[in-house]
Amino acid sequence: MTGTSEICTMKRVRDRHFLQACRRVVSETNRPLTVAEVALAAAASPAPEFYVSFNYALRKLRILRERGMDNIPEFGPTAAFRELDRRVAKRMSRTGETDTEALSAVLAEGKAPCFYLRPGGAIYLYHVLRKRSRLHRRVHRHVPLR
Repeated sequence: MTGTSEICTMKRVRDRHFLQACRRVVSETNRPLTVAEVALAAAASPAPEFYVSFNYALRKLRILRERGMDNIPEFGPTAAFRELDRRVAKRMSRTGETDTEALSAVLAEGKAPCFYLRPGGAIYLYHVLRKRSRLHRRVHRHVPLR
């Protein structure tokens, strides 16, 4: 699989999981919510995976370790690498695995603590996914009879 198609596939999976999390937030709440409240609550909810390829994660972790993990922001997509590094280091010290073995095990386990979206990005993504979902329903709702 090429890098570009792999990224597109991961984005689609992330989008599907994020929309499911948004729907879960809406269904579990008894009061009306704003779009921002739904998107931010869904972004803070646990994600099933990290949505990053093994090769990219390994390369990025090695670069970030050289530069120092102190420069990584607390929020946003890059913050996922802080959590990955923490889990990889913990696994390496516990099992004695190499960084590649530990990273592959951590990525296979999945279960990211959140979606690692910035607040504005989460709201924008929710708008886009809702619009796409409505358009898909509208176009495919009725099949004309012949």
